[in-house]
Amino acid sequence: MIGLVSFGRIVYNMLGTEQFTAFYLSAGVFSSYCSWMLKFLLGTTSVASLGASGAVYAVMALALRYNPNISVSLIFLPFLPIAGRMALGS
Repeated sequence: MIGLVSFGRIVYNMLGTEQFTAFYLSAGVFSSYCSWMLKFLLGTTSVASLGASGAVYAVMALALRYNPNISVSLIFLPFLPIAGRMALGS
């Protein structure tokens, strides 16, 4: 959830209340549907469900998409920033 707190404000300011809520909920439903389809296609139950985590990753991806110069640092590696362009492979 630290990703949602960090990047959610950026996306919220870009989209507004209604569009952010719609984007977050639809990303959660879509990621949950994709994980369900993967379970169905593989015929196994060992695939984890995404749901809210997929929605948080979608918010982070949208923030990095529209702000490619954002630098991301991991909590356990604060001395190693990751540039947005490196994270997206641009």
